[in-house]
Amino acid sequence: MSTQFPSNNPTAYFGIAPTNPGQNWIRERNPNSTDYKNYHIGDRWININNNTSWTLVANAAQVATWVETSAEFATNAETIAGTVTDKAVTPISLVAKLGPQTAHGVLIGEGTSSAIASTTAGTAGQVLQSGGAAADPSFTSNISSNAFGVVSTPLQSGVSAYLSATVPNVTGDNTTYTIPFDTVAYDIQSEYNPATGVFTAKTAGVYLVSVLVNFSSVDAAHTTGNVSIVGQQQFNPAAGRDAVNQFGVCQSRIAKLAVGGTIQVSATITGGAKTAGVMGTTSFSQFQVSKIA
Repeated sequence: MSTQFPSNNPTAYFGIAPTNPGQNWIRERNPNSTDYKNYHIGDRWININNNTSWTLVANAAQVATWVETSAEFATNAETIAGTVTDKAVTPISLVAKLGPQTAHGVLIGEGTSSAIASTTAGTAGQVLQSGGAAADPSFTSNISSNAFGVVSTPLQSGVSAYLSATVPNVTGDNTTYTIPFDTVAYDIQSEYNPATGVFTAKTAGVYLVSVLVNFSSVDAAHTTGNVSIVGQQQFNPAAGRDAVNQFGVCQSRIAKLAVGGTIQVSATITGGAKTAGVMGTTSFSQFQVSKIA
């Protein structure tokens, strides 16, 4: 590659008339006497690996004479903090200014000092998260993405629980039964109490709640029922029961909760005797859709 050379050319100091214009040749080694093809008197060879500069002062009989002019080159190189646009920022001056950096990290500014630092490299799937105005950003697993671009927030709330055994004779006569989903599959933020069946939100947000409630011993008199989460869903257990007098209902609700807000699931059947039970296949799940600041 070549670039136009600035107007100051060192060949005049050697008593040699330079070509007009001279050329810069960016290379990764020092020149030697065999480097004569396509080069002209006054051309400059810049080795970016060691930050040296060489000027061609003679080129005859297939022998090139290159004179090192690194000192002049250095005077023409602007520091990284400089503002002179016609001077070069060389790789070595860049390294000298920035210092050693973390491999595969991200360069970050350090404020009015004009210093540059770098983050840690992080691990696969992590996301760079801002630390705010007073701290550097950092890679975190609080928000992550996989190879398919799916973003997940594993520290958000999530619960899955179920009733471990059938509880008989809890409703049927208009008694409301609060269901204690006593076996917890997971509870990411420790927000669910299996003894009481109460979920208590630790963060304000929008939550998706889903339940499956299966009833046993439903008879012909049990004509009205409801499951309550956030609002109620009414149904006719007697009309929907199967051959062994079982009936199931699914319900999903969106709930907006403040910090400390609660969710509890209850079931009621009316119209007959208190003979209906809640079966052990009954389950509860909750997922925080989004947080609210």
